[in-house]
Amino acid sequence: MKKLFFIVIIFFLVTQVYSQVTDEKIQSGINYIYHLKFDSARLVFVGFVKSEPQNPAGYFGLTLLEWWKVNLDLDDETNDDNFFDNYRRCTEVFRQRKIF
Repeated sequence: MKKLFFIVIIFFLVTQVYSQVTDEKIQSGINYIYHLKFDSARLVFVGFVKSEPQNPAGYFGLTLLEWWKVNLDLDDETNDDNFFDNYRRCTEVFRQRKIF
């Protein structure tokens, strides 16, 4: 699962170009994740998805958020389905943009 996650990250970073405002929004959500402020991160990414539903960055942020929850306690599988659901949605949006 880690290998797949890193492939998605690399692909995401290589294929997307964002404006500074978009970068700042996404970066603020990532910063919340790194400080374990998951509710704040979710608000940022959900708001981004609502404002730019065709941009996979918001879906990727939600996937990253769930990934962190999974990794904090690998024995707790309650977040696994959320991670995979968000991952699937993120890849759907990528495909709709005909990126791969």
